[in-house]
Amino acid sequence: MQALAPHLEMLSFLTSLNLDENWGGDVGMQALAPHLGRLSSLTSLNLAENHLRVEGMQALAPQLGRLSSLTSL
Repeated sequence: MQALAPHLEMLSFLTSLNLDENWGGDVGMQALAPHLGRLSSLTSLNLAENHLRVEGMQALAPQLGRLSSLTSL
């Protein structure tokens, strides 16, 4: 997830992002989260099996409010 994070800005048209079983954990989410909020067309985000704990969820939570098209998490 850390390698993907800076490239998300170029994918603003993306409607679905499946990161299932990436095992990114909190560190991966902390790198990815700031970029997720820029995906204004995103309707589906799958983060299953990434072993997120408090730190990862704290990084993700503020960005979820920016994803107004998101219908599936």
